[in-house]
Amino acid sequence: MKVLRVFNNNIVATRTDDNKDAIAQGAGIGFQKKPGDTIDAEKIERMYYILDEHMSKFNELFDQTPIEYFQIAEMIMEEVKKQLHVNLSNQIVIALTDHIYFAVQRQQEGVQLPNLMISEIRTMYRDEYKLALWSLNIIEQITGIRLDEDEAGYITMHIVNATMQSTTDKTTSILLFTKGVLDVIRQEFNIKLDPDQLDAARLMTHLKFLAQRIFQGESSELNEVEDMYDLLIKKDDRLKNCIINVTTYIEQTFNYTLSRQEQVYLMIHLLKVVK
Repeated sequence: MKVLRVFNNNIVATRTDDNKDAIAQGAGIGFQKKPGDTIDAEKIERMYYILDEHMSKFNELFDQTPIEYFQIAEMIMEEVKKQLHVNLSNQIVIALTDHIYFAVQRQQEGVQLPNLMISEIRTMYRDEYKLALWSLNIIEQITGIRLDEDEAGYITMHIVNATMQSTTDKTTSILLFTKGVLDVIRQEFNIKLDPDQLDAARLMTHLKFLAQRIFQGESSELNEVEDMYDLLIKKDDRLKNCIINVTTYIEQTFNYTLSRQEQVYLMIHLLKVVK
């Protein structure tokens, strides 16, 4: 492989033998190198494969970002893989590096960016959020800057995106979907939902996976659920008005109509919470 561009002593742009654009990282890999020189393969520690349309953005990122931020992101990625037992694309390193670098800059400048969905993030993605809190310690150790829990929420979303292989927009939509439905339920039944209680946690998990299916374009419908629907209404007639309002909220906000099966499954979880 040949050097296309030297960012610093440890990072170079290259093109692989099968003609893929990539970023190679390794101690001293760019030392005294210039475009056209051969890369010492033994020095390659990481390879990041970049889509053509993203190359200019990543060139700018590598130009402007200190190497320690890439190292922080790599440490987070490795811990996520270890704790959650998942395979992750190297792209999470790029996204996390960019986010963390600017988060630290904002903190140094005294600029706060409130996370309006931090409560839902903590509740719905507990394991990922714990990893994000761990990440704050790593960031502080290396940069000397302590980020707040709002930033842990944003890092959680990056982790979720990577493990789901989805986009930030989709993860945000899932959070908005879940928060909106929970707000309807709270208002209808005038209750508080404690995420530490098993039934409430199950309800939130159900809503999260329902939202994932909806935003992935999946739907299902089974016959013979009308009897179950009627039976649940008889158990608690408040369910009918609540499920109507939830269905209306989802239709108006996300342009999706819950099937009767989806309504029934949601009502089963609701009944356990409000009983």
